[in-house]
Amino acid sequence: MIDYFELCVCPEPFNPWSEVLVAHLAEMGFESFVEEEPFLKAYLPASLVSHVAWESVLNNLSERGVKLSYSTNSIEGQNWNRMWEEQFEPVDLGNVLIIAPFHDLDPQNKKVIRILPKMSFGTGHHQTTAMMCQGMEKWDFKGTRVLDFGCGTGILAILAEQLGAKEVLAVDNDPWCIENSLENISANGSSKITIQQVNSAIQPRDFDIIIANVNRHIIEANMVELSQVSNSNSILILSGLLIEDQIDMISLASQNNWHFKQAQPLNGWVSLLFNKAS
Repeated sequence: MIDYFELCVCPEPFNPWSEVLVAHLAEMGFESFVEEEPFLKAYLPASLVSHVAWESVLNNLSERGVKLSYSTNSIEGQNWNRMWEEQFEPVDLGNVLIIAPFHDLDPQNKKVIRILPKMSFGTGHHQTTAMMCQGMEKWDFKGTRVLDFGCGTGILAILAEQLGAKEVLAVDNDPWCIENSLENISANGSSKITIQQVNSAIQPRDFDIIIANVNRHIIEANMVELSQVSNSNSILILSGLLIEDQIDMISLASQNNWHFKQAQPLNGWVSLLFNKAS
């Protein structure tokens, strides 16, 4: 059982600096985040603390005039699930309701996704995951082959199946995410999702829809491969990006034969939709 390091930061103002903090800490290896305004809590395996210069992120924000305070804490692995049960609130995204297995709620004709997040990213609480869930309802998944690159909890793969995908491959490089995704897929009765632990987006087949809700650096490192696993009718949906990343990501995608279609911004974050350029 893994022990974790907790960083609790209180930035003033909370928005948009909480989003900036999440982006930078996620790039450094922090795996999970809880936003309880005015506090942002970030979690990192305790064994990695000495290798991560998280204080430099806080110092940089202070130099930019952000007033902040912070504290740190150690969390034993066996206490993690109990903590999530105490903090995990249902997420209502209109036609999609995200709940934990211990919630007893009436879905009221909504699509229901049951998520026990543990240490994985992707509960619907963060803007990027919520944005993806809401955006996916607008796209036609019926009969498609889907790649969920950086699946985290498996939430987007589960929703893709519920929206009619005939085959979903959900991949991540984190063994904890793989374990968590398998649990969540079982909890939702999903039957068309395959989980793989990978180190890149390389696959021996192509996909009709490619989803990547990960940070900018991971997208940059895998854009060539994301293009290689597409076909002439594929669409690519990117999220996990700050609004200031948009121009660079559109340029990078264009260089890899993707045509920009639309952007969906939310609270300083953005998701981008592309189709394969002819």
